[in-house]
Amino acid sequence: YDLTNRSEDGGSNMIENILVCGDGDLSFSAEISSELDMLGITLYATVLEDEETHNNVYKFSKSNVQTIQSYPGHNVLFGIDATKLSNYFCEVENVSFDR
Repeated sequence: YDLTNRSEDGGSNMIENILVCGDGDLSFSAEISSELDMLGITLYATVLEDEETHNNVYKFSKSNVQTIQSYPGHNVLFGIDATKLSNYFCEVENVSFDR
């Protein structure tokens, strides 16, 4: 996958932030955490469930969270409704996403 943004003049800008919505047991985000960290890209992994429910439903939830959070700057956010992302990230986190 291409982790650059192409500008109108043909140049490229490196991606700074990636948002993964509704990642089930967080295994996808855990898998890409290392590579994103090496590239200097911050990961925001989100799930709809609260943390306690998520841990009860998904067997590997805790270990995937630990993997993701072992990289500085990577985030796991619980209780995030993907249909209301602008409300959360614009007002609370004040972060924008490249992908």
